[in-house]
This record gives sequence, structure tokens and C-alpha cells, in this order.
Amino acid sequence: MFHAVIMAGGTGTRFWPASRAARPKQLIRLSGERTLIQATVERLEGVVPRENIWIVTSRSHAAALSAQVPEVPAENVIIEPCGRNTAPCTALAALHIAWRDPAAEMICMPADHVVSDAQAWRDLLLAASALLKTPGRILVFGIPPTRPETGFGYVRFGPQIEECNGIPVHEVEGFTEKPELDRARALIEAGNCYWNSGLAAWSAETFLDAVRTHLPELSRGLEPVRPVIGTDSYDEVLTRVYPDLPSVSLDYGILEKVPSILGLPASMGWSDVGSWSALPEVLQAHEDSSVSLGDSLRQDSSGCVIYSPDHLVATVGVQDLIIVATDDAVLVCHKDRAQDVKKVVEELRRRGRTDLL
Repeated sequence: MFHAVIMAGGTGTRFWPASRAARPKQLIRLSGERTLIQATVERLEGVVPRENIWIVTSRSHAAALSAQVPEVPAENVIIEPCGRNTAPCTALAALHIAWRDPAAEMICMPADHVVSDAQAWRDLLLAASALLKTPGRILVFGIPPTRPETGFGYVRFGPQIEECNGIPVHEVEGFTEKPELDRARALIEAGNCYWNSGLAAWSAETFLDAVRTHLPELSRGLEPVRPVIGTDSYDEVLTRVYPDLPSVSLDYGILEKVPSILGLPASMGWSDVGSWSALPEVLQAHEDSSVSLGDSLRQDSSGCVIYSPDHLVATVGVQDLIIVATDDAVLVCHKDRAQDVKKVVEELRRRGRTDLL
């Protein structure tokens, strides 16, 4: 049976002040009527049974996540004692899935991305499930790039080797971490490079084998956990060993080291919605090229991003601003500085303003 692992441990500092420590990005509504975690779970309907959906998160977010997606069984919400990056998070989920079903296949995904073409996404899931019937395979999904983006990693596809359900399957030739602009342009011009979507699929045991080979310290660190899953000792053992695990990403620790990986182009209206400036990718623009979520009144203004679910925001004679209004804070910055919103969070933390974090 196909399982889905939703990684929901991030805090989303680039979405302050809407995103806070107790209400991270995946718990807020950035497009449509659903929060990002609700939309992520909803997209799995018809392909992954609810009992096979897993969420990995922190203890501070677990209750809020369960309240938003009650269809995910409570026992499928895996709580990390602390954040250790995506490789340990995925390995812990794989241990749980293999304990329940040793032959299970699984796909890992972030909780806070947007996919506008749900049917294309489901077609990709079905293709992945079929491809994983061949033992030992590891799959990644590449987003056709629309611009030279320095904030994403890239995956380079080689020749097409087969086709599954109408979707071409390629060998993966390599990965590139977030490049400088000139390098990003060259990757786009090469024609065979895709944005790295953060999605990957394998059988649970194939992944755990890869961890043993390429991240032996992580594998050894989790050895005490596997035999106690489902027992009264689980929480105590996990709390004891997890903080000592290496903090390493899935890409760097596993995917960039595995010698043979398959890649699927994923044309599904994807956006990682990485900052406020990305909202135009997922919201319908007004005639003045602004986008808004909530009530806004714009006079002689254009190209703005406005988020104000509970208050009217009025603008006069401004362009290309991000304006975010919540009950206790207002953010105003230029769209070109959207990545620097995290610096506000860092400064608030330095000043001890925990009431705003």
C-alpha cells in the first residue's frame, strides 16, 4: 500500500506576522478556503487511504494540526522531540511505516506547498506507486522552471528511459544546490534542468537501506527506536536518542549520494510559496496587478501584496509593497525584500519580544 508522509515541522519565519511559533505557515490560509496543511491532505484523496497518511511535526504544533485535519488518524501524527532536518524526520516516518507494513511504498512531501492542478498531482502519485513495484527504486519529481530562480535547488534529468501512465521517466544525472543568478540562467538554458520540488518516493525499506549506507550515524542513532515502536517505551527512547541525531537534509544526506535515481517531470501548477512575494503565483491578480487576501481598497496603487483577513487595508499611490496586517502587528516592506522578513523575526527574538513570535 502507498503511504504519504507530510513533513510539517517548519515555522515559516518569512511569513511573519501571520505565521508565528504556535501557528506556522502550514496552518494559515494563503490561497483558497483551506489552510496549506488541509489542502495538502485533501490532494491525497482517492490515491492514498487516510490510514496511510502520516504527519511529522513538533509537539507544539501537533494539536493544532490534528484539529485542522481530523481525518488523519491521531496515531499517524509523529512528534519529533526536536527539529533535526528532513533526513531524520523521513527516517523516523519510514521506521513507523515499515513497522506497520514492511512492503510499503512511501512518498514524502512538504506540508506548505501549493498545487493548483490536483488531477495532475494524483496522476503523478499513481505513476510513482506503479514504478515502485520494481524493488530498490528511488524517485524524485522535477518542476519545469519558469524563470532562473536562485532560491530553489535544481535536478538535472538525463535521457528518458521509460514511460508510466503517460508520464516520462528519466535517469537523474545530478543535483545543484541553490545557485547564483548566472548559474541559474545557465541551468535553464540547458533545457534538462528542473526545480527540485522537495518530493521523493521509495519503499520504506529501500530508504532505510539508503540511510544505513549513506548516513550510518543516523541509522545507528535510530536503532533503539525501531524495536519500541508501538510500545510504552517509545516516547522515552525517542526523546533520549533524537536530539543526538545528525541534523542533515534529505537532499544532501541521501539523494545527492545515491548512485541511481529516477526523475519524473511534475507539471502540476506547483509553488513552494516561499515568501510573501510568491502570493501572486497562487492568487488571482486584480486589474492593478495587486493580489490580496482579505479586504483592501487600492487607490493609484499597483503590484502590491496585501494580506489582511480581519481589517481593511487602504493604499494610496504606492507600488510593489507587501502589507500584512494582523491583530497585533503590521508588516510593510518592498516586494524585493520579502526574503528579509525573517530578519524581523530574528530582531524580535533578540529583543525578547516573545509575545510577537
